[in-house]
Amino acid sequence: MQGRNPGIASEKEIVVTLAKVEATAEQRAKVLAAFDAALPQTRALQAERETLRQQLQGLSPRQPDYLERSAALAKQWGELHEREVLAYARFESAVATTLSDSQWEQWQDQAVLMAPIERGPGAGGQMRRRR
Repeated sequence: MQGRNPGIASEKEIVVTLAKVEATAEQRAKVLAAFDAALPQTRALQAERETLRQQLQGLSPRQPDYLERSAALAKQWGELHEREVLAYARFESAVATTLSDSQWEQWQDQAVLMAPIERGPGAGGQMRRRR
């Protein structure tokens, strides 16, 4: 999963999965609208995450203000993670409330929805299936 966008799959994966769950035209339109709304925000959050990661890596423990700068970046990282989780939750909620119960179960079985957990300054964070 390295290199993939955490949380929201590609549009192609979503379209394929919508076909597999036999979504109606109305359901497809709603899910794709939610994807279109989420994508710019998730890309901006990913860029912000990369900037913070670079800033963290640029710190030296020998700097006199190392602890203060680390604490400030850690706080920003936590706030960023919260925004990422909420952006993903909005998309996931839109999909879950658009599809029927059986379609939602099939959607999850396709592993389209992956949620970021325990993301830290390291490479990629961990992923887990959402149920």
